[in-house]
Amino acid sequence: MNSRLLNRHKWAYLTQGIVRRLWYSKHCPCCDCVELQTIDRKFFHTLEQCSKCGILSRFPGDSSSQSLDFYQHDYAEPGLTTELPSQAELSRLKIAGFKGSGKDFSLVVSLLQAVGIQHGDRVLDWGANWGYGTWQLRRAGFQAEGFEISKPRAQFATKLGVVLATSLDKVHGPFDVVYSSHVLEHVDNPLAVIRYQLSITKPSGFVIAHTPNGSADRRRYDPVSFHSNWGQVHPFLLTDKFVTNNFRMFPLFVSSVDDPDIARKWNRESQFLGSMFGAGLFFIIRNQHLSGAYSHKCA
Repeated sequence: MNSRLLNRHKWAYLTQGIVRRLWYSKHCPCCDCVELQTIDRKFFHTLEQCSKCGILSRFPGDSSSQSLDFYQHDYAEPGLTTELPSQAELSRLKIAGFKGSGKDFSLVVSLLQAVGIQHGDRVLDWGANWGYGTWQLRRAGFQAEGFEISKPRAQFATKLGVVLATSLDKVHGPFDVVYSSHVLEHVDNPLAVIRYQLSITKPSGFVIAHTPNGSADRRRYDPVSFHSNWGQVHPFLLTDKFVTNNFRMFPLFVSSVDDPDIARKWNRESQFLGSMFGAGLFFIIRNQHLSGAYSHKCA
């Protein structure tokens, strides 16, 4: 995507920020709470913290259709996230098993093993992009499937021999794990998505995610980096408060440190809250007690 097009989309985003502030009511996109506190600002957009569910959301936000259109057609970040590799580069990545690349899933595999996921267990790679994670999870011995809303990126995954579902009616649980890597900050309702993910896990299964960290400790410790993390591409930032407020009935592991050795020591029955100063938020929710508690619909 050339710089002229990027500038056009940036200007459109800024203009929409002005117009939508006049017409959109300020409320939490996840729980509809109207008690919001402005904690950061970028031109005509603000970052609002919900007093009820704890999510940080950009105001004004996008509708579901606007969000879907953006990620289908206009979403662009440097590197292998949205820049699809050439055939030669893809061949090199496959030979190396993606080791040492920006899309190396070795840590993810270690984290899954740390909480007891075994060879042959079902893993759903939610937001699978162009299939590199699903491919690696299969190579690690898991029965891995992928879900990706971007049809062009899902189509590219076939070059890895990976067929990704592009609609939820093609995703059939229950899974031992639903894992997402830097996906939840992009969706139009992270709370609804996590609830749906829990609904398709086994009673003893896990929802596991990496996201940017919006927690208060991180904001105080590194305000410059925090400020850069939200905006057009990241309409949400998740926090430790968001996870603990909404899933307090489940065993939880929430930390900015995603160390497999620390995760291995978690007893999977209690709530572990670790350091929140880092740039990333890592959490595990174990669906131990409330199988089927949430609707099989995802907003």
